[in-house]
Amino acid sequence: MKIFLFLCSLFAFMAFSSSSEAYAQCDVDSMAQVKIMKDLSKNGYRLSKSYRVQRTCRGCNNFRNYTVIMTKGNTYTLVVLSSEGGAENIIANFKELSGAVIASNYDDGSKKFYTSITFQCNRTAPYYLNFLPKDSKSSCGMAFLAFKITK
Repeated sequence: MKIFLFLCSLFAFMAFSSSSEAYAQCDVDSMAQVKIMKDLSKNGYRLSKSYRVQRTCRGCNNFRNYTVIMTKGNTYTLVVLSSEGGAENIIANFKELSGAVIASNYDDGSKKFYTSITFQCNRTAPYYLNFLPKDSKSSCGMAFLAFKITK
């Protein structure tokens, strides 16, 4: 019942938040979103927040950055869903306030994108979540941050 109510809320959020021209240009498959939500729930995760991943302005190469407060001992997972399929061409980084990257969905050595990253938080603090385009003019999508208490 909780999952059903959550999915109804998610669809209502998506319907009302896609009214601007910029959002309308980014099409992420709703069935894929539902699958991600089911998989997170099945693995014991609770959704913390979903994020629209898109450029901050038309023609620029910047994505919006977010501040996330994470709690020591919790395990976090971030699932990235690109409009181009999988996580292709969207780099998601978690950074400490100092700028040090603590987790990323992109391995620069192998040039491989990962659809999800999972890590345990070692310190309760604010962190930056930033998204960067990689070799794409049209990359956009959604990201889902979820957690489970693992103290």
